Amino acid sequence: MSSSGGTAALPFFDASRSFEATWPELRDRLDEIIHRGKYSHGMMVERLERAIADYTGVRHAFGVNSGTDALIMLLR
Repeated sequence: MSSSGGTAALPFFDASRSFEATWPELRDRLDEIIHRGKYSHGMMVERLERAIADYTGVRHAFGVNSGTDALIMLLR
């Protein structure tokens, strides 16, 4: 606590260091996707869905284009 009775401020999270560390790999992946010209479906989406399924321990994972679509799928 400060002497005025308030609480000490927490420093704001700065993601710039994390971003700088991951930017080279992220840039390479973005370049790969842009050069292919395929922004939905395809091999990269399949790889992401498989990685998410493996990570979460489920048989299938599906990428959707919005949170709304995710909720609709969940409710169905």
